[in-house]
Amino acid sequence: MLKLRGHHLLCLNFFKGEGYNRNFVDNLRKVLDKAKREEFYIAIGSDDICIACPHLKDSQLPLPKPSGFEEGAC
Repeated sequence: MLKLRGHHLLCLNFFKGEGYNRNFVDNLRKVLDKAKREEFYIAIGSDDICIACPHLKDSQLPLPKPSGFEEGAC
């Protein structure tokens, strides 16, 4: 079963394959195809799209947490 971050549901709808490296684009196309045919669940943290991200380190993306974010609050 696919694992997707919530905001990637939006990304998949607007994906054009531009502005990313080839590995990331190829992976995103595969995930998009699978998402059309299979069930998926919403994940916290990295997902099946993130695995091809060049910024992913130790299964974590180095992004700042939003203001007011509390770990484990969801």
